[in-house]
Amino acid sequence: ETLVKHDLIQYSFRERRWVWDEDKIKEEEISSNVLHLLTTKMGTLPARRQEALKVASCFGSQMSKLAVDILSKSPKYSDLSHELEKAVRDGFLEFVGSRSLHDELTMTKFHHDKIREAAYGLIHCDERERYHHDIGMVLYSYAGVEVEEELLF
Repeated sequence: ETLVKHDLIQYSFRERRWVWDEDKIKEEEISSNVLHLLTTKMGTLPARRQEALKVASCFGSQMSKLAVDILSKSPKYSDLSHELEKAVRDGFLEFVGSRSLHDELTMTKFHHDKIREAAYGLIHCDERERYHHDIGMVLYSYAGVEVEEELLF
């Protein structure tokens, strides 16, 4: 059922048989295993680091320094910058444009889409809407009018 759902195996009416691509199936299995391993490893991190990865994952593959700075003004996310730097040292994220979040042009980026997917997977499906809402409300509350356009995503 999962193979059919993921379009890894199909019934060919022309050939009157099931057809599949073994390499594609193996790749899917490896991909699922990698995701499971990443999620397991992230689950062993301190709660604050997991929270930082969850927040970053809500922005997609990368998060601007501006967003980090604004979120860090909120008591709820006050240690976000510090925890993101630790996540860089852990190998989950990288800085683009600089080597730290202290430079103006820095972006925080997940090393790979699967890492971002695993981090987002740490957020229970029922909580995702709340996460996005909370982040959006903090950005709205703390951002000045001049930066609102830059933060739209």
